Amino acid sequence: MKKKYEICKLIGKGNYGKAYLVKSMEDNNLYVNKIIDMSQFTKEQLESALHEAEILKSLQHPNIIRCIDFFVDDKKLCLVTEYADLGDLSKIIKYQILSGYYFCEEIILNWFTQLCFAIKYIHSKNILHRDLKLSNIFLTSKGNIKLGDFGIAKILTSKDDLAKTLVGTPYYLSPELCLKKPYNHKSDIWSLGCILYEMMYLKHAFEAESLGELVINILKGNFSLNINAGFSKDVINLVKNILIIDANKRPSVNDILNNKVLEKYVKLNVIRLCEKLPKNVFDEVIHNMKQKKKEKEKNKKSLVKK
Repeated sequence: MKKKYEICKLIGKGNYGKAYLVKSMEDNNLYVNKIIDMSQFTKEQLESALHEAEILKSLQHPNIIRCIDFFVDDKKLCLVTEYADLGDLSKIIKYQILSGYYFCEEIILNWFTQLCFAIKYIHSKNILHRDLKLSNIFLTSKGNIKLGDFGIAKILTSKDDLAKTLVGTPYYLSPELCLKKPYNHKSDIWSLGCILYEMMYLKHAFEAESLGELVINILKGNFSLNINAGFSKDVINLVKNILIIDANKRPSVNDILNNKVLEKYVKLNVIRLCEKLPKNVFDEVIHNMKQKKKEKEKNKKSLVKK
């Protein structure tokens, strides 16, 4: 590791390891080296750590933290990834709380749309993130959202498969997870709704003084929407439409991206992303946008005839 990367500083600590900002000796670029001590790992924990590395290495998307390299060094897994220079959204929101102001709607929807594209990508590969939260979403100085930390991600064998392991951060747990029921991609969608709410109101959608009370609030869908915070009805309705208790009635990520309130931001991001990805990745979204345009033109013509 010393030959390939020079350690600049410690930037994070976790239960099983540390994260360092490092400089590549080959290209002089800055990266993050997540060093996981595997010496005391059980077989299951070892497989989980290696699983994160394999998943990250396979993912190639502008809104996902890219895995540059990974290797084992002295019973330590070294996971070298992209560096998002503005840090994670949980820290950015803390600074925003100190300012005393909400984020403007345009910033929120731009970030949220980019996050949805990241989720669309992993769901298309039948991967559940399973731990979506602000501290796993990163921002660059160019305004790019990057989804990271796939430590508890799960690959489903088919889109209809249901996972059964209880994982995730309590504030973002879906109702089906709270009930320890099997779950699928719609559980990530619930977490997306919680994240959108938190971007808007700078607090958790579901809060409580105990885990039991938190679970009850989630199961009852007890969250409040401040209509005087300056957000449009369309955005407020988007939150409501995502945080639906019944997973079967919850929208897919494609449904969310086709919501009219995101139309402007979808167009901007499709143009940006299509420059870096194969054209067929966003064919479905582009097709839907064209269909909507045709419908609008058709409606205009019918009004003219009347």
